[in-house]
Amino acid sequence: MPTIDVKDAANITQTIEQPNANGRAAATASRPVTLSNEDKTALDLVATTVSLQGALTETAPVSDTASSGLNGRLQRIAQRITSLLAILPTALGAGGGIKVDGSGSPLPVSNTTLPLPTGASTEATLAAASGKLPATLGQKASAASLAVVVASDQSNVPVKSLLSPGVARQLTTVVTTVNTTLTVGIKGVSIYARTSDARFRIGTGSQTANSTSHYIAPGERLDFDTSGYAAPAIAIIFGPAAIAAVLEISELN
Repeated sequence: MPTIDVKDAANITQTIEQPNANGRAAATASRPVTLSNEDKTALDLVATTVSLQGALTETAPVSDTASSGLNGRLQRIAQRITSLLAILPTALGAGGGIKVDGSGSPLPVSNTTLPLPTGASTEATLAAASGKLPATLGQKASAASLAVVVASDQSNVPVKSLLSPGVARQLTTVVTTVNTTLTVGIKGVSIYARTSDARFRIGTGSQTANSTSHYIAPGERLDFDTSGYAAPAIAIIFGPAAIAAVLEISELN
């Protein structure tokens, strides 16, 4: 390599190699250098990565799971896509559907031909099912309401209906049965045995009480619904005590 003479610190002439010109040069015109351990490790990693990518002309692996570089793997994928595209047109049915069994015949996939399971809804559309429901909330006539039924184990539901007192009546008997006609159209009647027990009978038209009729004890009050009687009437006769019975009657409207 070219040399130059330079003075050292003792003013003695020393011959040294001439410094290289700036810029990249061929190996024969370059000075030898060595990389640090860290740089060497980084370059080795780059070399490994490049080798894993495979050569530009790398041959595709023989199977989908065989070892290969990245270029070879991409070639294998491309080959598989090409094979798939080649068979796809022949796998289509007359209507454009893909055949899914080995028979070579297209299978029906329309929901109009699939059988419904036992107990499934028979309505063709949601609109048909919705049409059987009330259009709005709130109380409606029976013809516009859904049919419901109380549960078989439903406990008693307390109901309290307040009625207005109407005509007051009194029946007294010793031996024979005594009948009184009640006002037509009343909703109920409340009876009270004031002096003794008695037998009584309530119905439509003139009534006759006897020893097997309904019983009311002395001091007891009973209420009855008479709205189902066209012409309500009540009759009493003395009870087992064989004492004159007085029955106080309050009609309820």
